Amino acid sequence: MRALRRQFAAADFAMYGLDGSWRGPRWLGRLRTDPDGTPLIGELGHGNSREHQLQPAPSHVVGVLSVRDAPPRLELEGTSVGTAAFAAAECLVQLAAPLHLEADIRETWVDQQADLAFELASELDADRWSTIELPVDAEPAKFRCRDTGYGWIAAGESQDGFIGLYGRGVELDSLVLVTADLQTYS
Repeated sequence: MRALRRQFAAADFAMYGLDGSWRGPRWLGRLRTDPDGTPLIGELGHGNSREHQLQPAPSHVVGVLSVRDAPPRLELEGTSVGTAAFAAAECLVQLAAPLHLEADIRETWVDQQADLAFELASELDADRWSTIELPVDAEPAKFRCRDTGYGWIAAGESQDGFIGLYGRGVELDSLVLVTADLQTYS
C-alpha cells in the first residue's frame, strides 16, 4: 500500500477526491502510466470497492480520476476531457461487469462495453451529454455528464489537467471535489 501511495504522490499533477463531507471508505484505485512510467491517470475511490472482482458491484460508489494534461507525442494522442470521460466510463463498466458470466465471456462483454464507452466519450458535444457545474477546490467547474444503465459518468477540466467521475447510488450534483489528501485513502 505504501508503494502505491508513493506512486500516486509522485504524480506531477493534482489528485482529486471528495471533500470531507464524504463519510464512507476511501481507497486508492489504479494508477495508469504512459510508456515511460510517468503517471497519467490516478483513480481515487469512495464507497465500497469491488475487491478482487468477487463481490457484486457496490450500490454506493464514486470514482474520481485525475488525468494529467499531456500533449501529443510520437504515436500517442494527448489527453483531453474525452480521455477523462472514457477512463471514467471504462471504470464504471469494470464495476458493473456481470460476475455470473464465465471469465472469457465476461471479458468479451467488458471489451464490447469499453468500445461503446470510447464512442460516447468521443462525442461529448452530442445531445446525449448534459452540462453540470461542480465545485473543484472551491471554484466552479463545468462537467459534461450523462446517465448510463450502470450509473453516471462526468468529465471536465481542472487547473492542471482533467477530471473524470463515475458513480452509482450517489447524486452527481451533491459532489464537492478537492485536492486529495492521499493519507486518507487506503
